[in-house]
Amino acid sequence: MAMEALAGDGYAYGYRKLTHDLRQEHGLVINEKKMYRLCKELDVLRPQRQRRTKHPRKLAENRIVTQPNQVWEVDLK
Repeated sequence: MAMEALAGDGYAYGYRKLTHDLRQEHGLVINEKKMYRLCKELDVLRPQRQRRTKHPRKLAENRIVTQPNQVWEVDLK
């Protein structure tokens, strides 16, 4: 199942899902770290996604800050 999952239907199977499949369907005792190393050796790991910042900081966009304590910002909730 593990190699068919990698070669087959186009779904993204990561090392955690492969570890789970090997444990459940084949009864193997295998650690996730070992599965990660094996996937890395076989070059089947997918690139990790890049996280985006959800709220970029916009501190004093319309000001030119030249000295300390020139602009203060307050966050009220």
